[in-house]
Amino acid sequence: NSEAAVTLQVVNNSSHRIVPTLTLSVPATLEKDGVIFTVGAVEVTDETFMLKTGANEIKVKATSDSGTLIVEFYEEVF
Repeated sequence: NSEAAVTLQVVNNSSHRIVPTLTLSVPATLEKDGVIFTVGAVEVTDETFMLKTGANEIKVKATSDSGTLIVEFYEEVF
């Protein structure tokens, strides 16, 4: 069982912070703004995991060297 790490940049063009839905195919640890989130192979929406307006860097360390992470959200402008 190998461990893979990658850094992603997710851009939120909304006019405010949003809470995305994360879908992971393998368990992973996500680090954003110094906060670490440990997530199983699930679909999750967590109010503590917010994307600020603009660029968001997310470090992903998965328990496998193959898998998927889907970050879904709607851009909203008020």
